[in-house]
Amino acid sequence: MKMELPVLSSHEWKMNLVTPLSFSNYIMRRLGLITHWRHSEFVRRSERIVLSMINEHT
Repeated sequence: MKMELPVLSSHEWKMNLVTPLSFSNYIMRRLGLITHWRHSEFVRRSERIVLSMINEHT
C-alpha cells in the first residue's frame, strides 16, 4: 500500500470504493430490467437495502 498510493497519486488516478451499487447496471442487464421505470425502481430499492444494512451494523 505504501507504494500503490504514491504511484496512483503521481498519475493523478482516483480510487473509488466498490459497493454493491457498483454492480447494479450489470445486475439490471442480467435480469432484463432495461426500462426506465424498472431501472429507477431497482436503484431505489437497492439503495434502501444497502443503507438499511449499513445502519444495522453501525
